Amino acid sequence: ISQIMMNQVIEKLEIMNLKSHPLGSGATGSVFYGQNKDGVKVAVKSIDIKKINAGIEKQIENEIKNLTTLRSPFIVKLYDYFRSG
Repeated sequence: ISQIMMNQVIEKLEIMNLKSHPLGSGATGSVFYGQNKDGVKVAVKSIDIKKINAGIEKQIENEIKNLTTLRSPFIVKLYDYFRSG
């Protein structure tokens, strides 16, 4: 992930009242640790859509669809998602 994109993600997290720092990155993006003003801890996944093809985009859409309803103590809860850029 480019430094410019990382800065944009951090800026958006700050707008959402989240303190954040990067946790790691992979082939298509990065994961950031965040904590809101009430102390709720979150992980924020940022995916660079320029780095994915149509097949991977469909997999991501399916993952989002599944995570919106899935409740498990072993899987991070999806609170929200948005597309930008």
